[in-house]
Amino acid sequence: MTTIAPLSASSLSAAYQPAARSSAAGSAAVGGQSDTVVLGASSAGVSLYSPSGLLANARQPVWQSKQADAISSLMAGAAGAGDLAGRLQGLGRALLDHVSEGGNGYAQSVLTSDQAMQGDAGVQGVLRDQLQRFATDSIGLSVTTVGGAKVNFSLSTNSDGIAVNIDLEQGTLTDVDRESLRKLGDAFQAAIDGLAGQPPKLALDGLMKFDTQALAAVDLKARIGDQNVAFHADAQQRTLSTTGPSGNMKVEVDLKNTAILGSGDQRQRAIASYLQQFDAATPA
Repeated sequence: MTTIAPLSASSLSAAYQPAARSSAAGSAAVGGQSDTVVLGASSAGVSLYSPSGLLANARQPVWQSKQADAISSLMAGAAGAGDLAGRLQGLGRALLDHVSEGGNGYAQSVLTSDQAMQGDAGVQGVLRDQLQRFATDSIGLSVTTVGGAKVNFSLSTNSDGIAVNIDLEQGTLTDVDRESLRKLGDAFQAAIDGLAGQPPKLALDGLMKFDTQALAAVDLKARIGDQNVAFHADAQQRTLSTTGPSGNMKVEVDLKNTAILGSGDQRQRAIASYLQQFDAATPA
């Protein structure tokens, strides 16, 4: 059996070469000229196809929409990261910045799997839905303002892509609301970085210190692998629960009875102490 080596991009132009004119009788019988097809590998070694079977210049991430904005730029740089922290770096802060600068709704995703890049629009739509709804890791933040507006931020990711979303569920955000959300950006990113770290940590101190003059409630929900975290803070209470292989914990603090609980600073330090105890008990 004769093995035919794959064509390379640089050999295509040379693959079909006219042979030299021959004076032999056999050549003259067919008009004095014959053509020879040469199949072989290029000396340059540049493959026309990638190992996955895709054309080399077709391996491009699949975007939900073409947007030239700060969030998409971050996602483009993070899509190839090998760990969770890298894929979510800076995205939480960027989502809150988007709203603080006047935005309301926003949706973007980037798919990087071979299945997505080879599939048609229908396949890509299914993969995008799976990423948004059933990702290995997801973190969501919901913020309710004193005026009654509610805005939801979500991030979901796995090794095949990243999806983010902003949804103004109800009401209208005032300039004061947007500024308060901007100030919350670093706290949200700190919470994301803590959950995405190795080992994960509950870095929720910043979220507990939200601006109570403008914001009525802050809720964080996360699923990191098999570990689930739910945090709620408002003017009257703080609650935190987490379940999964890293441990189970539920803490509820009623802020209404200040005579029993002490000053605001004392209460914050008590909650922070609970978080540190949980982090210390989390297996590496």
